[in-house]
Amino acid sequence: MRQRSQHRLERKPIFVGCEGESERGYIAFISDLAENARLPVFIKPVLLSPAGDPLARVDKAIRLINDNRRKRIDYALRFILMDSDQIALAPDRADRAKVLANEHRISIIWQRPCHEALLLRHFAGHATKRPTTSTVSGRELLKLWPIYSKPMSRVSVANTLDYDAVCRAAMVEQDLMAFLVAVGLIAER
Repeated sequence: MRQRSQHRLERKPIFVGCEGESERGYIAFISDLAENARLPVFIKPVLLSPAGDPLARVDKAIRLINDNRRKRIDYALRFILMDSDQIALAPDRADRAKVLANEHRISIIWQRPCHEALLLRHFAGHATKRPTTSTVSGRELLKLWPIYSKPMSRVSVANTLDYDAVCRAAMVEQDLMAFLVAVGLIAER
């Protein structure tokens, strides 16, 4: 009796640097969505804290990407989730971070102004909400997600959000949309 050879698609490795554990939990949730959709990708959420400001995070991401390249892992796509409220703290370093990321083919997914604001936009009727500070963002998110607390695991995120919620947020978040299109979770328009 002959055995069938199984053809496996090569999974494209994708690096996603995360500011903190909540971001890593969110990206792990996105990875689960990609896995459930049987997409030929492997999304690796990597913790960048306590790197500091945007430039320090980009520097750390580049080091980690280069370390993995030496181990024969070459990421096909590279992203970093970062809070835009960090830009005002050191604008010159943020500008250098953008240039350096671009030089190393790393796309920044800006969370305006923070991760909690991005999460807020996942909820029906709140996609266009634009809280101005992280404090206001957290307060607004807790009204919709009373058990939200840092850090959020992939399971905690999945217990509240789903694919439709991610699509809702992506419709108003250009950087998130670009990431989801690159991963294959949303078809390019």
